Amino acid sequence: MYQIKNVKVSDLKPYDKNARTHSAEQVAQIMQSIKEFGFTNPLLIDSNYNLIAGHGRLEAIKRLNKVDFAKMPILELPCVICEGLSEAQIKALVIADNKIALNAGWDLDLLADELRELDSIGFDLDLMGFDKDEISELFGEVKINEKKEIQDLQECYKLLIELNSENELETLYNNLSQKGYVCKILSF
Repeated sequence: MYQIKNVKVSDLKPYDKNARTHSAEQVAQIMQSIKEFGFTNPLLIDSNYNLIAGHGRLEAIKRLNKVDFAKMPILELPCVICEGLSEAQIKALVIADNKIALNAGWDLDLLADELRELDSIGFDLDLMGFDKDEISELFGEVKINEKKEIQDLQECYKLLIELNSENELETLYNNLSQKGYVCKILSF
């Protein structure tokens, strides 16, 4: 039986034999993801609030609460309480939850298409957890953050153009984006 409940962060107890490790870099990625998308994946816990799955997410929230969310910390997190599991099942679930996720693969063509589309609208691809080398290695034609890095090294010039229709806007946006300009649509 499972129950969904908000639980105080201070009441959650990480599993001390969790074999899955989380580097500082990965926790930072989780932090960025939470800041961008919110806390979208509940933790799995037992009825005594012992953590089964979500150690990285819990660590990210604790760090965010000290820095980014210090003025308004997240005090409770959504949790799925796994009741009725034996001690052996809980130990196995701690491992299975992590390992089974690693067994997934990628449809590289679809992934490249999705990343290209996100990149074309200026979305920060760093939020997906891929680093620049992975993107280049897998999809040489996708240039993660290339425009942003160039912008950081040079002065930035901005131009406001008023157009008469949404069609004109779409046409101009597509033409300029294809030429490598960083475009953002603003509405007033």
